[in-house]
Amino acid sequence: MWGSLARIFALGSQVVVLVAMSRILEKEEFGNAMIAFAAYRLLSMVAGSGLGSLVVYHVSRAGGEYAADIRLSRSASLAALVVSCLLAGLAIVLAPEIARLFEKPSLSAWLIHMSPMLPFGALILITSASFDARSRVNESIMITEFLPNLLRLIGFPAVLLLQLPGLAVAHVLWISLALPWLWDARRLLASGVSGMTKLTRWDLRYSGWLSFYPVLGQQLQGVDILIAGYLFASSVVADYAIASRLAVFYPFVQYIAARSFAPRAGALFEKGDASAIDRELVQLRRRSILSVLALTGVIIATAPLTLRLFGDYGGAVPMLIALAFSAVFRSAFAGVDSVLRITGRAAASTLSVGGAMVVVIAGTLALENLLGIYALPVSMLLAAMIFNPLMTFVARREGVKSVTVGDLLYLVLPLGGLVAGQLIGHSDLAAFVAGGVLLLGAAWCYFAWTGDIMEKR
Repeated sequence: MWGSLARIFALGSQVVVLVAMSRILEKEEFGNAMIAFAAYRLLSMVAGSGLGSLVVYHVSRAGGEYAADIRLSRSASLAALVVSCLLAGLAIVLAPEIARLFEKPSLSAWLIHMSPMLPFGALILITSASFDARSRVNESIMITEFLPNLLRLIGFPAVLLLQLPGLAVAHVLWISLALPWLWDARRLLASGVSGMTKLTRWDLRYSGWLSFYPVLGQQLQGVDILIAGYLFASSVVADYAIASRLAVFYPFVQYIAARSFAPRAGALFEKGDASAIDRELVQLRRRSILSVLALTGVIIATAPLTLRLFGDYGGAVPMLIALAFSAVFRSAFAGVDSVLRITGRAAASTLSVGGAMVVVIAGTLALENLLGIYALPVSMLLAAMIFNPLMTFVARREGVKSVTVGDLLYLVLPLGGLVAGQLIGHSDLAAFVAGGVLLLGAAWCYFAWTGDIMEKR
């Protein structure tokens, strides 16, 4: 019950936080703030995500042993702190040059004031991995999502009430990560468990490969924001940032389900129970398709009303629809990346996601003059259609069955609805058509799969 409430709160509060930021800052400054936020979010992943994956790998295979988790988390946190502080210092020194490169002078101030977000963002990734490795997803959500968003909900109104300068937003963002991590860090200092885990060469190689995996996978609110910031004006970046931030919620439930799947898969692989892993994957895939279709449908259908809350962002409806294509397609491949990582195929996983990012960057640069900002979602869909099947092929070589043609057939109706919405163009009708067809697709999947379960019984 708590987990469901925390997830609902996290989902709603992130929208409220985004509304508050768009209201506090002028449109151009909002665009610059989102560029700095995306940059530090990516760098914190470089510093912390690979080490977090290492924690999940070892602790899940040790049956979630608490002492093993604490010792390894201490080592991972120390390594992440050193790397992240070096990166933050470099970003501060180079902030004026980065602003000149992007041709956005005020970006320099955002990079300097938001810099503490980098180390605390990296550390909280280790904390999240620690809980996930022991299948304590509710605690992970509370520390990494619930509390940060709660603090932002308190901090942003304070900025307005106290009439603080816009740059105060940067400090609210990093403090909202620092306080939850400091509160949970007491576990690492507990005297009941002594010592640290010595990291081996294999550990460093494994975590090194996976340090770049989530960065390369951040096609929304990550590398895409930096590409948009480099190619387009800050006001265009602001419009795209609103649409892409809402689009992040499309696979929200899918990501939570995948986080629960990873530690269970690690234990099953250790036992050599391939049939159980296949059953887990089928359930994960169905939940993912159903949740992505339903949530995306609701977000798009209500977009004409939602976007009015942000101010002058009503033109983001077509972009919301365009960004849905890749999310819907990827939902059928849920769990494949987790299989690759938990079987130690870190290099294959990272190279696949890295190749997808190359397609996104190259495709956007090639199509920019033809499609403008829409070159980004088109390139994302192309990358998904190339590399998700490739990752599935590698996973099958590990003896794991994955997505089938039958799974993809369930996406035909929803994708058709998105095409129809895109063709209608800039109007509320486009949102209602696309969102409505996605919801019909979700209902179709639900009744089809419910009937399948009843027949088996």
